[in-house]
Amino acid sequence: MAKKDKEKMFIDENAIRKIADIMEEKNLSEIEIAEEKNKIRICKNLMTITPTAEAMITTDLTNDSSKETQPNSDLNTPRPSPKHVTNLNVVTSPMVGIVYMRPDPKSENFISIGDTVEKGGTLLLIEAMKVFNPIVAPITGKVINILVSDGTPVEYGEPLVEIDQ
Repeated sequence: MAKKDKEKMFIDENAIRKIADIMEEKNLSEIEIAEEKNKIRICKNLMTITPTAEAMITTDLTNDSSKETQPNSDLNTPRPSPKHVTNLNVVTSPMVGIVYMRPDPKSENFISIGDTVEKGGTLLLIEAMKVFNPIVAPITGKVINILVSDGTPVEYGEPLVEIDQ
């Protein structure tokens, strides 16, 4: 092994603090810096809060049940959770990446609002570092809301889909 390979990487604590400040200022959850053979990756540990069904209901919903059962014409626009939701489960992103709602450009979306999904069924894909990672349903239930759009970036912990058990 060459002498250069055995040398330890110098870590400038002031530079790390400046990077942390930039991450906070730009609201980043992770950053990676590479120089020659040295690489530093800094990730924030984010806490995810899953709101209850009551917290997701907005006051502008009407009592007209026919409006609540109408399919959402724009699947990319989140809508308020219906009043009848009892066991809301919010699926969050386990990683930073790009959302894909279908397996390939010519296929249908994995899910639509109103679909019933089985536990372990694919909801969407997240591409991270050239790898497509399936995001699966943690429970069997009805898709109440899709909170992301095809081709958009997501952060770790970001809400993706709401499922009513």
